Amino acid sequence: MALSEHEKRILDELGMDLSAEDPRFARLLISGSAHRWPSRRTLLGVLVALAGIVFLLLSIALQATILGVAGFLIMISGGSYAWESKMLAGGTPAQGSGGPTFINGIKNHWGEKHRTQ
Repeated sequence: MALSEHEKRILDELGMDLSAEDPRFARLLISGSAHRWPSRRTLLGVLVALAGIVFLLLSIALQATILGVAGFLIMISGGSYAWESKMLAGGTPAQGSGGPTFINGIKNHWGEKHRTQ
């Protein structure tokens, strides 16, 4: 079902208002990157973490402390690797920020939103 000219005009106005109010969100919607598959590096980290959990559970069954410690270290390493890849995919931190943290992301978003007003 095709849109009428009036409906097309309203949608265009809404799109322009969204772009003016929050350009970062508008770019995200246009690019469709919100639903990307995880990177290969993230998947590898998750698989390594799962392998560490398996080692940890196996150490409980076999009552092998060394295997448990190794499983724990593997699990933490895999989780760290996956988390690091997520941070790398988020882009470079803004100038003057301490790194790609949650608080810095909020500060950057807040600053961008209020610079345009």
